[in-house]
Amino acid sequence: MKRWKKILKTILIAVPAAVVLFILVDAFITWPVYHSFTKDVESYDELSTVFKDSEDVFLPDEDDIPTLSYTILMDGRTRFAKPETYCIFKSENRGDITVYYNLYCAVKGETPCKGTQEYKGVAYDVISEKRQEDNDPDYHGVYLSFDIGEVFYRFNAFYDSDTQSPEDEKTTEEQLRAQLETYAKQVIDKYNASLG
Repeated sequence: MKRWKKILKTILIAVPAAVVLFILVDAFITWPVYHSFTKDVESYDELSTVFKDSEDVFLPDEDDIPTLSYTILMDGRTRFAKPETYCIFKSENRGDITVYYNLYCAVKGETPCKGTQEYKGVAYDVISEKRQEDNDPDYHGVYLSFDIGEVFYRFNAFYDSDTQSPEDEKTTEEQLRAQLETYAKQVIDKYNASLG
């Protein structure tokens, strides 16, 4: 009888302890750490270290345009989520306008780029847009897109302005187009170098 009481006592202690341990382990594994599926890092070096061994995620070179944020896009929200791609957000003052750059790549959610232009075997597109909405400044955007493997690269530059003449708008658009093409070519050069 004493033996059965001892076994029953052990079971009554072990089962709740096992349940509590299971709940704690499950919470540790599944608790969201990256609520928005992103992780911010402090520097270009930190960001480039994350993707240094990637076969299809490459970063443009760092330059003098000030960076507002470096963000890693994660494949999940838990502490075991892995980095997938990145987003670099920059801002540049150009006299009467501020230009924002969004250098973004993703592995899902984008339409593949067919491309009307090509650089070293990679097709890309560049389009410009100007919108005018009621009581808002004119919106100007330049969008460059290309794909490497299953990674969709989308590099954008945009600004609001009512102060530019048509000639200045054209000059700014050409400069932004050239800047985005520079970023894209740096990525494509790194991709080609990785092929061997």
